[in-house]
Amino acid sequence: MKRYYDFLYRHARAPWDLGPRRELVEVIESGRIGPCRAIDLGCGTASNAIFLAQHGFTVTGTDYWPAAARMKACPVPGRRRPGAAPTSSPR
Repeated sequence: MKRYYDFLYRHARAPWDLGPRRELVEVIESGRIGPCRAIDLGCGTASNAIFLAQHGFTVTGTDYWPAAARMKACPVPGRRRPGAAPTSSPR
């Protein structure tokens, strides 16, 4: 399984990497939840974390596969890209 995800995140696009979740976009854009601290567990390529950061949230994204989060550079000025903090590798 490790080899599959390593290959997928390094050389291809995961079929579930379709941008931020529709439900998340709806709840944020409706104003029901305002900027606050958030954690995105299993962030993959960080689409949800990036969307939240673009809307003023302070976000920590983490994934079991560090290669997934390192794939995308965060487009939000002044923010670290996902995976920039030290992470532990899967065993």
